[in-house]
Amino acid sequence: VVVLEWVNNEVGFVQPIDSIILEALAQNPRVHIFVDGAQGAGKLPMPAMAPLACFSFSGHKVGSPVGIGVLMVQPGLKTLPLSLGGGQERGWRPGTVPLPLVRALDGALKRTLSQDASMFAFPAFDDGDCPGPVRRGDGEYSPYITMLDLAPVEGEVLQHHLEEKGIFLGAGSACSASKKGLSPIHKALGMDSRRSRCTLRWSSAPGQDEEVLHQAWHELVLQWRELKRFFRG
Repeated sequence: VVVLEWVNNEVGFVQPIDSIILEALAQNPRVHIFVDGAQGAGKLPMPAMAPLACFSFSGHKVGSPVGIGVLMVQPGLKTLPLSLGGGQERGWRPGTVPLPLVRALDGALKRTLSQDASMFAFPAFDDGDCPGPVRRGDGEYSPYITMLDLAPVEGEVLQHHLEEKGIFLGAGSACSASKKGLSPIHKALGMDSRRSRCTLRWSSAPGQDEEVLHQAWHELVLQWRELKRFFRG
């Protein structure tokens, strides 16, 4: 079994799913590949589906209400249910099918797919003094998730200042919001705890107003510059 995260939810790195699939099949033709597509579905070109055992994504990542998602299962693949009940959802997830949520997901996905993907280019100020994206190597990154290097300013401090302006950035992934300590992703990038604290996640969505994004970026840089004098480099 090979389990892959298509798009990383903290840094936005995009795994080369298609080439990984080919390599895995070359190593073992009987391999079962599961892809978590939560941050990529509806936003990036889909990988090859035929070789996958399972592919999943969450509806709220494309604008539907929380509580609905998609699990694509290879025909003939036998799965065991997590709970037993009336046999709905082919016996995998017993319970009444939430038709309003299904309809909402359908509409949200169609709306997202109708938008053109565009990479927000973080504009540089005249003196070049502004935060930059965290990048490692020459890999592909999602246009919708960027980790910003805010050193020496701590991300949480800047986050609260931006909230007062109606701008909301994440200090990490929502999945690990209650966990303490250094993020495994940050650790893999070679960050120590201090460096990790000097980051925020900038997230956008297909079709988002470009002018609004520029206004938010302008305010972020102004606040960052103001706060720099209170932190040691």
